[in-house]
Amino acid sequence: MRILPHRRTFRSGPRPIETDRIVSFRHDGPGPEGEGRFRGEGGAGGPPPPPPDEMAGPIMRIERLELRGDIVYPPFSAAWKLNDGSYRVITPPQDLIAPWQVRLLLGFGLTALLILPLAWWLSQRLAGPIVAFSEAASKIGVEDNAPPVMAIGPREVRQAADVLNAMQIRIRKQVESRTALMGAIAHDLKTPLARMRLRIEDLPSPLRDKLADDIAHMDGLIRSAMSFTSAHKLGDSLRPLDLSALVETLADDLCAVCQMDPALIEPNIMIKGDMVALKRIVTNLVENAGRYATSCRIELAARGPSAEIRIIDNGPGLPPDQLETVFEPFYRMESSRSRDTGGTGLGLSVARSLAEAQGATLSLHNRYEGANVVGLEARLVLPRLMRK
Repeated sequence: MRILPHRRTFRSGPRPIETDRIVSFRHDGPGPEGEGRFRGEGGAGGPPPPPPDEMAGPIMRIERLELRGDIVYPPFSAAWKLNDGSYRVITPPQDLIAPWQVRLLLGFGLTALLILPLAWWLSQRLAGPIVAFSEAASKIGVEDNAPPVMAIGPREVRQAADVLNAMQIRIRKQVESRTALMGAIAHDLKTPLARMRLRIEDLPSPLRDKLADDIAHMDGLIRSAMSFTSAHKLGDSLRPLDLSALVETLADDLCAVCQMDPALIEPNIMIKGDMVALKRIVTNLVENAGRYATSCRIELAARGPSAEIRIIDNGPGLPPDQLETVFEPFYRMESSRSRDTGGTGLGLSVARSLAEAQGATLSLHNRYEGANVVGLEARLVLPRLMRK
């Protein structure tokens, strides 16, 4: 018999055998019967010499391996030449997963189970301050008196919180200064305007009417500017209200401003907002629709956690690049600056400021039929109060 160590590589097999290559065997084939024994030569680890020729046969069974020394043999194949010139090969059994692979997988699993609680705790510890930072930062853009961001967590998060708090203080001071300036200007202008109204009473009718129109225009401009600068203070006056009832009332009252198609209003929609501000937003949008279109329609529907008001008209629409530009203060589509055709340029700016102060969004969208613009849609989306 010829023993070939490392002849083939197996994924599984019996445990390694410690031996000095002393092999006992018995010959069961044709030829002389009996037991034989041979010892390998050539140093430790070398292959043993082949058995005598008379031991060759179709069947040869290894009886035992004597364990001597500390030489470790991995699973191997044994082959010997038969009388007809062919070879018989003995190979170890092959399992799906070798024992060493089972031990390795078990070690990985136990290690993962031990590390998982620690990894979860570390991830929560790292993510918690970031989540709190994000929530606090989101309130700054909505609430006028939002609390400062807590400087907790890793050093980078604390530094970002300090920078954000400093920025919030600067922005608040700038807004307060602007509001105070506009309030002072409006207050100082009210007295001269009141005196002008009294003085024009003795003027001839044509001239008096023209001056009265100019005074009314200046008064409206001042009120619009005051509304634009004071919109951020609405956070303190938000109350739960029935939006469905409010929109239904506005749809009836605004028929004189624009020809109204039947409104589509979903009932029992509750929000937290300011009634006066919402009336002004919807009125401004309907007035714009009446100025550029022949008719419009008001729709109110619930969209998940939001309530959506849509004012849809059949006007010419807007160029796509001006759907956002029209919300800028004092921007007017009509270039003649005539107050009879273009207004003050603050209507949509005030409407968006009042909407954002209530946590809402206001946007304009063209309506298409195929490739043609068939109208404009003003969309006001407000957070809805969910019923428990």
